[in-house]
Amino acid sequence: MRGYADVTNTFDGRTMVALGGPTGDDALVLSSDGGRSWTTGARLMGYFSETADVAPNDPMRVYVTAYASGGIPVLLRSDDGGRTVREVTRNFSDAQGIYLAGVDARRPDVLYVRATRGLGTMLLKSEDGGMTLRSIGETRAEMVGFALSDDGDTVWIASTSRAEGIRRSVRGGPFTRVGGDVGVKCLRYHAGLLFVCADEVTDGYALGCSRDGGEHIDPLLSLRRLTGSPAACGGDTPVGSTCGPIWPTVSAPLRSIDASAPATRCSTTRAPSTRSRTRRRCPRRGDDGRRRGRRGRCPRDAERPRAGRRPRGGSRPRCALDRRPSLDAGRDASVVDAGPAPPLLATAATAASRRARRPVQAPGPC
Repeated sequence: MRGYADVTNTFDGRTMVALGGPTGDDALVLSSDGGRSWTTGARLMGYFSETADVAPNDPMRVYVTAYASGGIPVLLRSDDGGRTVREVTRNFSDAQGIYLAGVDARRPDVLYVRATRGLGTMLLKSEDGGMTLRSIGETRAEMVGFALSDDGDTVWIASTSRAEGIRRSVRGGPFTRVGGDVGVKCLRYHAGLLFVCADEVTDGYALGCSRDGGEHIDPLLSLRRLTGSPAACGGDTPVGSTCGPIWPTVSAPLRSIDASAPATRCSTTRAPSTRSRTRRRCPRRGDDGRRRGRRGRCPRDAERPRAGRRPRGGSRPRCALDRRPSLDAGRDASVVDAGPAPPLLATAATAASRRARRPVQAPGPC
């Protein structure tokens, strides 16, 4: 049975390309009917393949990254839908490893390649079908997230380092950090939403999305909500027979994650007063004979309202907002605690809660 290193498809899902390998006798396997049937395309003799990408709106353009003899990184290209391929470049700025990051949906000649060098990663861009590449950004740690908007104007990158955060470039401009603060595992843009794979332990969820380009991220999925195989999948089905026996072992670490319910509810309890209890007395009337203060208090500047004063007949709302937003705006996102968390998970969760002193306001769930 052949192993597969990667699989890719066009926007409409009809054209699919699977990359068989890496064995040194690799090949492209092609489907034009959404995966119902497959045929063998170009054979990659002498290459150890790594990643493949078909242009989203051009099924004839396929890119492949591989390694030649001696571990030399190579970029291959097909202009006939994967039936034949040719080598286009081996120049990747002394990178040790290369991985296809994405292909522009409107321009099949524009592609992005992640190139590892040392502990960091460079993002390379080509506008001539891979013949030449130039560096447009880099991360000090390993780059694990890349996303490209549907119009090709915006690029997002993220690394394994939370300190670097999610960075965004618009229309070829410099990469700048956006507001979303998560431990990124992957990035993906689709239909106006930026999807973010997060860290279940430190962030409280595994998958989130953003409607504003990464400034705010709303949770979509928590692994702690998984309940195992559906009841409809009995023990005589492939899902039931495979998942049922191993689910208790798989779910135990999820139940032990020490992530309490997000505190997002507001109360209208009266906040403690910040005014001093001692009052400074002023003369009732000045030299001009006019009244200087009401009930003996000194008036403040006419242009400045009194700091911290509450409106009459009401109370100032006070809100405790946790860094992890709610999984559902209409339901409590609490998770039943299955007991004390393991030391490593508890330590990570505690450290995360200590770091989360600055509240983040989310625009609402996606």
